[in-house]
Amino acid sequence: MTPSLLHGTLYATIYEINRLEYGSGCNILQKTLGTQMSRKKFLSQVKRLVLCRQEFFGSRLYATIDLDKARVGRTRMIENERSRPQWNEFFHIYCAHLISNIVFTIKEANPIGATLIARAYVRVEEIINGNEVDKWADLLDEDHNPISGNSKIHVKL
Repeated sequence: MTPSLLHGTLYATIYEINRLEYGSGCNILQKTLGTQMSRKKFLSQVKRLVLCRQEFFGSRLYATIDLDKARVGRTRMIENERSRPQWNEFFHIYCAHLISNIVFTIKEANPIGATLIARAYVRVEEIINGNEVDKWADLLDEDHNPISGNSKIHVKL
């Protein structure tokens, strides 16, 4: 996909996620046996399992907006709402970026760092001509596969 110049003000709204199902780090052995896992990623999973269990700290979800790799916005944290988080937050983003995708990332804040839950991608071609896009975008894992539960995020650009 060829990048396009996104120049001007982007108005973005992150509304909600229809349903969110994600694990709490208990599938380390399955991931280790299924694929080659780097030492760093394995230790990250162990940290998540031992230190960051929701039973101890509760869930604290937030969403970010990225223009490809440039982080340009972040929502507030929503505590203890794992299944259907709602932000309803509006952003004015001034941009002059050469990008292919607008990326919405869902993360869970941990005492140390954050855990990536999923990402949704909106192609820049959908909005480049000034078209308003109001859609439910699929939430995908790190390998661009849909996460369990057919989860989607409602966004407007």
